[in-house]
Amino acid sequence: VRSRGLGDVYKRQAYSDLKYPLYVVNAPEIMVEAVRLGKEDILPLLAAQKIFWASEKFSKKNFFQVQKKIQLPIERNKKEVLPLNLKEFFPEKYGIIFLQLDTFLEDKWSRYPKALLQVTEFGITAKFSPENNIVWVTELGSGRPVPEVAIQVRDDANKIHWKGKTDERGLVETPGWKALGIKSQSRWSQPQQWIFAAKGDDFTFRSSE
Repeated sequence: VRSRGLGDVYKRQAYSDLKYPLYVVNAPEIMVEAVRLGKEDILPLLAAQKIFWASEKFSKKNFFQVQKKIQLPIERNKKEVLPLNLKEFFPEKYGIIFLQLDTFLEDKWSRYPKALLQVTEFGITAKFSPENNIVWVTELGSGRPVPEVAIQVRDDANKIHWKGKTDERGLVETPGWKALGIKSQSRWSQPQQWIFAAKGDDFTFRSSE
């Protein structure tokens, strides 16, 4: 079994059918582990070493809120795509969950596929530079701009460097990494910036990479 992509950050529209595709070969049974994440949980989790390695099981005491074995209706030696119903993992309309599967396969690189799943109505388009960033928030379904969205710029350490809101066009200009004093982890690369966007109960995020 593998998810849509190892280390996948996968976004679904909140008003769409909540199904997540699993690519399955010779795995008649899987264990699904899932946990809902708050805003403050996301970046520390993504910073964990080897977090999306399928060969490594992510183990943390009392971390996962849901653990469930699922029987898969598959034929041997035939590659199939099966939908994983996400509704029980998203009791509310919006949310972000971290998903880990145990496929019970002998191949270690296929044992523990993982994904970070977002259910939201917001899409973020952004242009990043040392001096400034341009952030545009739109509805995924209609493409209409979303005003009054609370925007944060964070660094890899989860520190909030700037706060603001989108205007009536769904746009906001923020200072860039140099102006905000965000430091790079390497002299050969620009520092990563994270945009967090929230309005009401809906929330989404993206990185500058």
